[in-house]
Amino acid sequence: MKTGKLKKFTLSKIKEGSVIEYKYSVLSPYLGIDDWTFQSEIPKIKSEFDAAVLGNYKYHVRLIGYLNLDKDNPSIKKKCIYIDGVGEGACIIYSFGMYNVPAFKKE
Repeated sequence: MKTGKLKKFTLSKIKEGSVIEYKYSVLSPYLGIDDWTFQSEIPKIKSEFDAAVLGNYKYHVRLIGYLNLDKDNPSIKKKCIYIDGVGEGACIIYSFGMYNVPAFKKE
């Protein structure tokens, strides 16, 4: 069961064919990361996913579908977190993206 907050917004003067851009961040104390869907029923100029996780955790990353990633840049950021009594720690930065992603077509 996914939990979280739902944030709704309207774009009152938007027209078909318009391009919208939005960005959001999630800060979570939980170990799991929700799935990211690059392709959906609407085409996308750019769809990116970036995650920073503690360096002592290892996540299994899997790509499902026939499209390839245009951006696949994992890296390590040293001193990205400080924990009282423990000190500084490193994070793994996962950075994925797809560009010019077509919409799913109804069959």
